[in-house]
Amino acid sequence: MQNSLTRNFLNVTLLSFALTFLYFSYSNNGFLAANNYWYKTFEASSEQLVLDGILNGGDRPTLGRFSRPSIVRQDLETHKLFEDANKEGKFKVYTSQYGFQVQMFNHLRNMGFENVNHLKSLTAFLMAVVVLGLTITIWRDFSARSALVFYIVFLISPWVISFSSNLYWIPFSWFLPLLLTSIFSPKIYKNIRFYYFLLALLFLSFLFKFLSGYEYITTIVLASITPIVYHGLKLKKAYWSILLLCGGVFIISLISFVASILIHAKSLDLIYEKSLDSSSLSGLQIIENIAKSRLSSNYIFDKSLVEMCGIDQDCLAKNQAIHPSLELNSTKLESKNSIKTTVKYFFNGKFLPWTSIISFNEQEKELIKLARDEIKNNLSFDLIFNLEMSLLAKLGLYLSGILLSTIFFITIILMCLSLWRTAPIYLLIPLLITFIAPLSWFFLAEGHSYAHYHLNY
Repeated sequence: MQNSLTRNFLNVTLLSFALTFLYFSYSNNGFLAANNYWYKTFEASSEQLVLDGILNGGDRPTLGRFSRPSIVRQDLETHKLFEDANKEGKFKVYTSQYGFQVQMFNHLRNMGFENVNHLKSLTAFLMAVVVLGLTITIWRDFSARSALVFYIVFLISPWVISFSSNLYWIPFSWFLPLLLTSIFSPKIYKNIRFYYFLLALLFLSFLFKFLSGYEYITTIVLASITPIVYHGLKLKKAYWSILLLCGGVFIISLISFVASILIHAKSLDLIYEKSLDSSSLSGLQIIENIAKSRLSSNYIFDKSLVEMCGIDQDCLAKNQAIHPSLELNSTKLESKNSIKTTVKYFFNGKFLPWTSIISFNEQEKELIKLARDEIKNNLSFDLIFNLEMSLLAKLGLYLSGILLSTIFFITIILMCLSLWRTAPIYLLIPLLITFIAPLSWFFLAEGHSYAHYHLNY
């Protein structure tokens, strides 16, 4: 009895420390694993959509931002503008999603969470809880060593840290369905009631995610079935029974998606009914146009109707590069290849998060192009060595990101090939699903992926 109490005390203590470290890392980049400037400014423009939506208020706060014509770079002052209750200019609604997170944080603000840092700390804490939950299930299903590796990766990953407390992205919602299936998958093959309970929870978690943004939904749904496949194969269940259970998850995700679309469309109809500059398009038509721009980079729509990029300056710059004018509706552009868009993510300078803040002006791009052509045509490095040291340093950092991402990709492929002949099928098939899951968004949401290399990586 005493040994059991001691063991429980040690487990609780260990989990408490693990949760504290995760929260410390996510809430303020406590271990400095991410570039601190990048961490503080990462996706501030997206977060402003939430904070300005709260400031705008009303019966049902929505995503959007105030024009504030006197301020050139609002994204650098997002939190201060909120704390000062700056509502200068006209408020423009962001129509690309329902924006449930605005209503959630507005409700919390009314409960006393008035400071931005309080809201961000709560978001970071929820992310830490979800990651710790996944760590525990990995420990249960695999080993302490596997759980430790997973924990460390999520503790110090610069990309995870920078997303973790963002009020727009609320990344804990991405991993919540996976956590639910990880918890219940061993039980659903023993008692069907657990499966029905899991489906109910998944419906709510999917709906919460979809109402807070449609980004990465294919990845999230595919990832959520992985534990079901793993445990089914390990228990040597019939393939048809595993497929049946996975099919139920897909159906629930589809129902959640349709429900979120209808709720989103209804909210757009209400917004434009009250607006003086109402659009002739219905809510469903607006969502359809947004979906087309997400799914294909062949089409870019009028910014007044489709805010594919919101106030994301890098995304807007990418779209301007695709087509210099966005004045025409449904303009057919040069065809892009989904496979090329996807493959580029494997050899990308954004592999290192620090390279995301690197940008080259037009003059620098032209100098780099001339130097590249000189190397290619004449095998001469003279132009490269004549570049300014600051430009060489930026170029070197960017190229190091591409080099490391290439090494990482090749390493992963070699590891998978080495496992292919030796690993049991209950590991191989889930491994394949986990590889396909992130690729699904890059491939299917080609338009979004093409315009968001700086973000989706």
